[in-house]
Amino acid sequence: MKTFQVEIKEILRRVIEVKADNMLNASSKVSDMYNNEEEVLDYNDLYSTDISICEDDETLNQFLIENSDKILQDAENMLGSMSLQELAVLAYGSLDLAIIDLKK
Repeated sequence: MKTFQVEIKEILRRVIEVKADNMLNASSKVSDMYNNEEEVLDYNDLYSTDISICEDDETLNQFLIENSDKILQDAENMLGSMSLQELAVLAYGSLDLAIIDLKK
């Protein structure tokens, strides 16, 4: 039998409405609220759970290398069906980072 590294990832999510001059200020306000523990997420905010092989698992990495051509082909096909928001997150890491970079 082989040994694998498997991770469990839970994502908590809560939508907060704030008044602000622009999107970046709104995001900054909520970030400050979160950092100051004015907004604390808990089990009621569970959005999703993902159980998967860890990205640094050697067997997984070898499998991905062996199938890289198919992965690239499927990824290329998928790009056409993604929304602008999904593409921005893919390109910049988050919508906030996309806004910052695109405003330069």
